[in-house]
Amino acid sequence: MCTPAEVVAGRAVIDEAAERAGRAISPEHFGVSIGYAAAPLSDRARAALGRRARGNPLEALVPVGLEQLRAHLESFIEVGFSKFVARPLVPPQTGERSSRRSPMRSATSRPRPQAAPGRFPVTNVAQKPPRRLRRGC
Repeated sequence: MCTPAEVVAGRAVIDEAAERAGRAISPEHFGVSIGYAAAPLSDRARAALGRRARGNPLEALVPVGLEQLRAHLESFIEVGFSKFVARPLVPPQTGERSSRRSPMRSATSRPRPQAAPGRFPVTNVAQKPPRRLRRGC
């Protein structure tokens, strides 16, 4: 859980260490893991997260809802970060995930690529196709 100012300071430390070692790190390498909540956090969750907040207000660290998630992502983009892992702090209820659009998809407003007619979309290149689709099986 970091603020944009903290990640900029962290990147500076990493860049300085790389420079001392005679190396450079691409600016595209840096990213942020962001925990978000779909609904207001319970008192118990706030207390647990508050212990990790290092003096920052939780509102600056944990976006609640898609609008706050979008604003949070934009605040990191403004300071030069472009890679994100957004993870829900509260897991979705059974079946909830399949019945709703992904919060990240909604927050970033990027359309999902569509497969050509008769083709299967590639969702994970490491994933093997179903047995019936493999050649020679």
